[in-house]
Amino acid sequence: MLVSVGKVEIRDGVPRHRPGSVDFDQLPLVPAIESVLEQRIDSLGVEEAVALKVASVIGPTFGLDALGDLTRRPGGGSAVLSRLAAAGMVVPAGPGQFSFRHRYTQEAAYRMLPGDKRRDLHRRVAGWFEQRLGDRAEERASELAHHWFNADDRPKAVQWLEYAGVQALRTGADREAATQFVRVLSIGEGQPAGRLAAWRRQLARAMFGLGEIEGVASEARTAVELVAGPLPTSPLRWTALSVRAALGRLLSRSGLPRSRTAEVEALLEGARAAGLLAEAAYFLNAPEMMVGSALVAVGLAERTPSAAPVSVAYGMLGVVAGMARMHRTARRYLTTARSLSEAADDPYQLGVAWFYTGLYLGCIGNWTGALDAVERALDITERLGADMQSGFQFALIATNALYTSEYDKARRWMKTVEARAERSANVQQLGWACNIMSVADLHQGAFDSAIERSERARKIFLVERDLVSLIISEGIQCAALARSGQMARALAGAGRATALVATARPTTWGQLEGFSGPCEVYALAMLQGVLPREAVPARAAPALKGLRLFALVFPFGRARYHWIQGLFALASADKGRARRRLKKAIAVAGHFSMAYEELRATELLAPLAEHKERVELEARAEFLRSLVRDGTPADRRFVALQRERPESASVADH
Repeated sequence: MLVSVGKVEIRDGVPRHRPGSVDFDQLPLVPAIESVLEQRIDSLGVEEAVALKVASVIGPTFGLDALGDLTRRPGGGSAVLSRLAAAGMVVPAGPGQFSFRHRYTQEAAYRMLPGDKRRDLHRRVAGWFEQRLGDRAEERASELAHHWFNADDRPKAVQWLEYAGVQALRTGADREAATQFVRVLSIGEGQPAGRLAAWRRQLARAMFGLGEIEGVASEARTAVELVAGPLPTSPLRWTALSVRAALGRLLSRSGLPRSRTAEVEALLEGARAAGLLAEAAYFLNAPEMMVGSALVAVGLAERTPSAAPVSVAYGMLGVVAGMARMHRTARRYLTTARSLSEAADDPYQLGVAWFYTGLYLGCIGNWTGALDAVERALDITERLGADMQSGFQFALIATNALYTSEYDKARRWMKTVEARAERSANVQQLGWACNIMSVADLHQGAFDSAIERSERARKIFLVERDLVSLIISEGIQCAALARSGQMARALAGAGRATALVATARPTTWGQLEGFSGPCEVYALAMLQGVLPREAVPARAAPALKGLRLFALVFPFGRARYHWIQGLFALASADKGRARRRLKKAIAVAGHFSMAYEELRATELLAPLAEHKERVELEARAEFLRSLVRDGTPADRRFVALQRERPESASVADH
């Protein structure tokens, strides 16, 4: 069939793909191919067929010693393998090693074995490896797990699947880890709750590494419920749980429901899983779940001798407290997170604790402190090879760099994330890289590139159902379309963005572009007369409300909020209000060393000023324009020409 349509040709008795056609190894094993391969195997001599079928159980590559012992032919039957090589079934793969020429040959030979014979051979192969390797058997944990699982030997399969999964997690092989934990869960009925919770939690951790955030939330939630009982199912119920837990902490009580077990290890597994659920909730834009599950994690861990495994939860609570302006509480939680990680000698947790410290400092616009904290985190996670966690950290410092107009740095960091994400097929982090680089393009006037990159990110997040990141993509794209003169497309994008914003809450300062983009489009449409003035308020209301809330949570966001309000005032021909808003935007942007934000406000304010002030503003705008164009670190050159502001003025005043 494949020969007739020109996809495959037969050379030397072996099916090969035609040049320029599909690779044979990428084709599905359709019945026609399987039938041909089975006929070829049946035409072999008895010794050759037996050797091929036994080898199919051992694996894609097999050694002469293993094959010899399992077929009871010393030396593996070198003459038999020579005949199989001549028939195009196997090829040499190193000293004493052979491989199947095509994986379909292995699959066909394997399928020809009866089920009971397959199970027996898997058992014998696993036993042979254990005996031959002895203390080094752990080096082949994945293979042993595979063989014992297919031998239907449940105790042995559980032992090796669990070990192989843990080993894969430690080496960053997240897809392999996920496979092992899915398998062990499929045969793990009757295991203690703590052990089942551990498997679910480790499966969630592997899925985190793969960027499958909804899967993380599902598995982590199941793990917690195995230990602590049912969790809330709505934002309102999560809020109620958080209030009870917070009051309980004030009254020296847990405020949480009683757990299903008092076993220390089970409680710790539940606590770890709850911390992971809190992390997933952050990316799912579910702040009620994020806070509630972090409190559950701390509550479970504090019922044990050590709360070290949930240092992540303390870090997350620190960020939440900071967003609520409870800075003393925030610093206390973050210090606890780092101290617990250091006491437990757990470098991964310490890296995450430093990450949340940087996240908190970024939330309050302390760019230097945030960079220092995240660089500490990166130093740890890069040494551990934890690419997923490193991706979060690169994204954090790249976002900070956008605010300080260090665009080349932001792009360089995100190119690293992009390359790793493509290599590991982590589409979520690939989308993050596209979003951040598209903001750099937008700020520097490369609108076509911003549109292209944000569209790529948008398509990713529509599939991944990452609401926060999708809002950012839509906001970037509609703003870039409006600035490039494509107002019809910009308004369509603004409509999509506004509909999404109406369902979201600000949980990360990266959402600034998502909230402000549609506001900017509507203001420009009104200014250009594309939309009647009376039609704009209703359309822009959800996005403007989101931007206002963002500015309340993240103080540096007030620069963008005041700029947007100034733009709306200009569109309404209210020059007095426009001047007041734009001056506030300039003050906030200057306080936080945000060159791009000050530039845009200064450019709008200059035409509204009197002659002398206008000259000064135009000179200032030219300087700021050079910062944005060159991507120079703003906080050095910025300070040199910073206009004097009244000492009494503070960001809170604006």
